Amino acid sequence: MVTLTQLFSSLFSPEFYDSNMTDLHSIVSCFTVQCKDILDLTATVKQSTAQHLNCCPWINEEIRTLNRTYCKTKGLWKSSKLEVHRLHLKDLILSLNDLI
Repeated sequence: MVTLTQLFSSLFSPEFYDSNMTDLHSIVSCFTVQCKDILDLTATVKQSTAQHLNCCPWINEEIRTLNRTYCKTKGLWKSSKLEVHRLHLKDLILSLNDLI
């Protein structure tokens, strides 16, 4: 099985460089162009669409806000282990379930 590194190395061509190139800028420019071409060939960019926005149309801003509060309180309770935070978390879960 050919790894991406092996594929990249096999596509890389030292003959691409002109022996008359003496300044660093032109050498780096040629190297960059060749690397970009190889990456475009081996690792194409896939376009994706945001599908999560419409997956749950019943979730409104009120539910999102309460869920954020729940997550923050859960983190607070996990770090403190205080009973008051656990009770608040329990109330938030019940409220969130009722709202959903």
